[in-house]
Amino acid sequence: MEKELNMFLKYLKQNKLKVTPQRMKIAEFVLNDHGHLAAEEIYETLRSTTNISLASVYRTLELLSRSRLVDKTLFTGDKISYEHTVGHRHHDHLYCLKCHEVFEFHSDKLEDIQNRIAHTRGFKSEFHSLKIYGVCGECRKKSGKTQ
Repeated sequence: MEKELNMFLKYLKQNKLKVTPQRMKIAEFVLNDHGHLAAEEIYETLRSTTNISLASVYRTLELLSRSRLVDKTLFTGDKISYEHTVGHRHHDHLYCLKCHEVFEFHSDKLEDIQNRIAHTRGFKSEFHSLKIYGVCGECRKKSGKTQ
């Protein structure tokens, strides 16, 4: 995580942005976590030990996203999730429309297909995101539907 914090510091300095204790505390928290985080849960976790506002959390998350240390993903409605991605293998997501659980997966075959499609079109891919929406096995069991 130290490497990622230094990358964030470098990003802030290169863009002539302030390095504040609040920004660094938020970045440290996000870069230490390996799940899908909402701004509100970061705020709720940190506010008792750090003098921060929800607006500071949102602004810092946007900076982390722009610096490509964190992926910002909209799953449904207005639920935005932030995920620390640097140093982690690329993965895609399955999203359950019933319980809102996010399941991560990786497929070398899918990666190859996406790369070939981009190459065929003369497209230089920088990054991508694949989200599959449906109902997870647990929710299907609960509703009595197995298909």
